[in-house]
Amino acid sequence: TDKSTDKSTDKSTDKSTDKSTDGSGLERSIEGLVSKAGEGVGRSDNDRQFFFLNGRPIEQPQIAKAVNEVWRQYEMKHKPAVIINVKLPPGHFDVNVTPDKREVVMTGEQPLIAKLKETLHGLWAASRYTFPVNTAQQMSLDSFASVAPASSSSSS
Repeated sequence: TDKSTDKSTDKSTDKSTDKSTDGSGLERSIEGLVSKAGEGVGRSDNDRQFFFLNGRPIEQPQIAKAVNEVWRQYEMKHKPAVIINVKLPPGHFDVNVTPDKREVVMTGEQPLIAKLKETLHGLWAASRYTFPVNTAQQMSLDSFASVAPASSSSSS
């Protein structure tokens, strides 16, 4: 099978789009927004994680688990805020698993999740080499001049 990949990323907002085609030439893509990795950036719960399939809200534990696994390599205490929309061609997913149609079955889910993990590592890897730096306070030499040196006087 011939697979081509076109990836574009805007790191200032951590907005990413991954597109690939399978052998049939039908496009499969993942796009969305994720919070930046860093100390104190995430959330204590996954209440700000939203997943969509072709614009339809879904509950996809496998995708949530993949996102949180990658996040834990960069931030142990929290979970990221994410909005992810998976775009699949018709016939590559089934929404008729539950009556509310929020759980879905996707064909080729493992390669899709692997590509998502790879993309998230690319977005969050830069945070691994970022350290907070406190600005040094500048001291004036004038403040030293006002302090008189202690004189040693000996009384006899």
